[in-house]
Amino acid sequence: MAGLGAGCLAMMITITTSGGIGGFGLARTAEVSIDALPEALREEACLRLAPEALGSLATAPTRGADRIVYHILVVEGTAERRFDLPEGSLPAATLDLIDELLQRSKG
Repeated sequence: MAGLGAGCLAMMITITTSGGIGGFGLARTAEVSIDALPEALREEACLRLAPEALGSLATAPTRGADRIVYHILVVEGTAERRFDLPEGSLPAATLDLIDELLQRSKG
């Protein structure tokens, strides 16, 4: 599976949301160590949240105040990549993965 190199296992992902209904009450944050995830979830995260995968997504401007923007920081060793992606540019499977990671971070 693409993105499953040794570097992926050392990835730290921080996801923060902004926007939503009037921008109120929907901000969420998760910090995830990829190597701490169960295998199936780890593989999916490596595939969908790798910098190459996120960088290839369209970054169309957000329209309207009710759109959620996902701010994703990917750290691999000393390298950091930041992505600000409106929900409309993310595939449904990636949104589901992000929701799962945000839910897991709640405890």
